[in-house]
Amino acid sequence: MKTSIALVTGANKGIGYATVKSLLQNGHTVIMTSRNEELGKKAFDELSPLGKLYYHQLDISQQDSIVKAFDFITKTFGRLDILINNAGINYDTWQNAINADIDQVRDTLDTNLFGTWKLTQVAIPLMIQNNYGRIVNVSSDSASILRMGAGAPGYSISKAALNILTIKMSRNLQNYDILIN
Repeated sequence: MKTSIALVTGANKGIGYATVKSLLQNGHTVIMTSRNEELGKKAFDELSPLGKLYYHQLDISQQDSIVKAFDFITKTFGRLDILINNAGINYDTWQNAINADIDQVRDTLDTNLFGTWKLTQVAIPLMIQNNYGRIVNVSSDSASILRMGAGAPGYSISKAALNILTIKMSRNLQNYDILIN
């Protein structure tokens, strides 16, 4: 049985870090990424004794960064089995929809929604090529329409939109052994 190749974005702390740790402990080969290379390499040094781990700098809001990361993945592995879209920014609790700095909201959408979308669009052909893939888009209670409060408008709107994108992509991938949650 071949080892799964997993990519985890935003992996230098929190949920991403814990996900990398769990994947390594379960025998997966993991490519961990972070926007900040110094923090990413520090996390890499901590986690690398646990298994087969690679590090690549990745800013999902930058198309050239996505291309470089997937050039690395394609040349090194030729496939991608698991994508954990964890990278996200700007839990903007100091704002509400009435006073929000729209430029900050736009930056949040560029990363949390559009960056994840672009990255996933690049990953899917590798998964289709192997007729297998698992994609997890990390969301938040802040994105729940039933529990959404007045604060963090950029973050909550970006994650709610990501939830809708997840549903749409799931329906687009019905004819493949590619699941997206």
